[in-house]
Amino acid sequence: MTRLGIVNIVLFIFSALPAHARYVDNGGLIGGYVERIVGSSGEMHRIQGDCVSACTMWLGHKPVCVYPDTVLWFHGAVDSSGHISKIGNIALMAFYPKALKAYLISHHWLQSAQLHSISGLGMLRFGIPLCRGVSQ
Repeated sequence: MTRLGIVNIVLFIFSALPAHARYVDNGGLIGGYVERIVGSSGEMHRIQGDCVSACTMWLGHKPVCVYPDTVLWFHGAVDSSGHISKIGNIALMAFYPKALKAYLISHHWLQSAQLHSISGLGMLRFGIPLCRGVSQ
């Protein structure tokens, strides 16, 4: 089984946990996120729990915040044949703050399907503010 297959199984297990468990947004197709992000223009978006893959595109939404215990999971965009998509990566990068783009490029995180994480507190260095109040 491929690494991506194992990651998908783990993410499926996390998404099947009871409602009181940690919130997980497993990502999905980039186009679906573009529609949701554009459609919620001006409304505060709070990123909480685990934000995986295309979910990280919310970092480009204004206004947005993250909770300290949020974990954002990054990897390269993957096309339908399982290969890294340069066009998909360009679309992802269009939604990231400049400092985050530089970090992802310097660490080569978008060159593979391997997941890499940054905590909500870690997002402060990229200019993403923390949410006020308790996560739901």
